[in-house]
Amino acid sequence: MPMRRYDTLGELLVAYRKFNNLSQVDFASPLNIDVRTTQRWENNLSIVKPAKENDLINATLIPHQVIRNLNSTIPIPTYYDFVIRKYSTSRLGMKTPDIEWVKANININTKQLKSIETKADLEDVYKYLTRQYTTKNRFSIEVLEKASKVCPELNLILRNNGQYYMGHYSIIPIREYVYNRIKNKEITNSEITIHDLVENVERDNPVFYSISHSAETNDLLEYLLAKIIKYFQDRNIPNYKIASFSNRHDTRIISEQMGFKLIWKHKDKIHLQNNIDFFEGRYNGAIF
Repeated sequence: MPMRRYDTLGELLVAYRKFNNLSQVDFASPLNIDVRTTQRWENNLSIVKPAKENDLINATLIPHQVIRNLNSTIPIPTYYDFVIRKYSTSRLGMKTPDIEWVKANININTKQLKSIETKADLEDVYKYLTRQYTTKNRFSIEVLEKASKVCPELNLILRNNGQYYMGHYSIIPIREYVYNRIKNKEITNSEITIHDLVENVERDNPVFYSISHSAETNDLLEYLLAKIIKYFQDRNIPNYKIASFSNRHDTRIISEQMGFKLIWKHKDKIHLQNNIDFFEGRYNGAIF
């Protein structure tokens, strides 16, 4: 699903309801507003008051900046993709990052990026997971918490200056026999437990399993990718294996740029126009 241009907040909210198959009543309920207010927003008869803006962001997971761009008497036209939760204010910003550029600029960084540490971090990442995958395709919040402790450098979250969630990257280091069972479709992601994660990534030779990432813009995705690639560059982990499970088309493009092999794919039960892709590769020094 390509990014679509939205010129008003009302246009975006109507598209959000259609994408999620919601009535105006369904939309209004978690926001604690009446249908008349929904109609006024959708017809651009009033802007969303600051007190309700945060509720709107939390209920829809639409990025804070997208809401701010459009919730104005003079809105800023914005391109947005509901499936991968990514936006751009120009066509130039819509293209998936080139991994060669990321590698050439490996030391780029931003203070908005940090390890997943707090309960709020875990909850924000897991909120994204619950919208992105069916129950059987996502791991538990306990697995995410342990992965963040075992390997904080590979479990990252982005927040803006107002502490709004802007994206994350989560890689869980799992034991190879568990990975092989996932690869062979003997178990699903929901069956991974905290006991399936290694305790020491440099000693226990895990498979680095990337199941979830999100970034509101391609610039933010470049920061995440640079951080992940640099982690592997800086460590002496011989011929380690990495796998990727995702229903994002930008992940598919990046995996292909990396030279990873598509092992299998199947239709996504939530986003029916998408496939879930399972890629496998080895970072053996040739790529990085």
